[in-house]
Amino acid sequence: MSADDLVQLCCDVMSDLLDRHCPVVTACSRARTMTPWFDADCRAARRRAKAAERRYRLRLRRRRCSDADRQDWKAKLKEMHSVYEGKKVNYWNDEIATSQGDTRRLWRTLHRALLVRGLMARPGTLLLLSNVEGRMSCSSRCCYRKYLI
Repeated sequence: MSADDLVQLCCDVMSDLLDRHCPVVTACSRARTMTPWFDADCRAARRRAKAAERRYRLRLRRRRCSDADRQDWKAKLKEMHSVYEGKKVNYWNDEIATSQGDTRRLWRTLHRALLVRGLMARPGTLLLLSNVEGRMSCSSRCCYRKYLI
């Protein structure tokens, strides 16, 4: 066998082994728009929660895990969720407050709040209605309730 034949044989064997043990997989990913309220504080809270989870899982595998590790992870996770919720509510309340007096802008803001990325209203967004309803006329409030149903 020549050197070229040996190289070709090696490449064929390697390709066969890779195809068998590590097949090619097509991965799909969606382009997601970033939420406007997600900022550096949210990223830092998420980073702290992920670090606590990694620490907990690593110690769990090494059988050195304590209940304090799990409680720390849970506390960081709760802190992350509270930071997210606070940022989200403050952002949308500020958006609604800045559009006060301009009904067209208010409706555009409200529509954007309830139909994020083309999805139907999420459970947390209905909280915003209590802030908005006092600023809308009775007829538009009735119209909007029909729109939600």
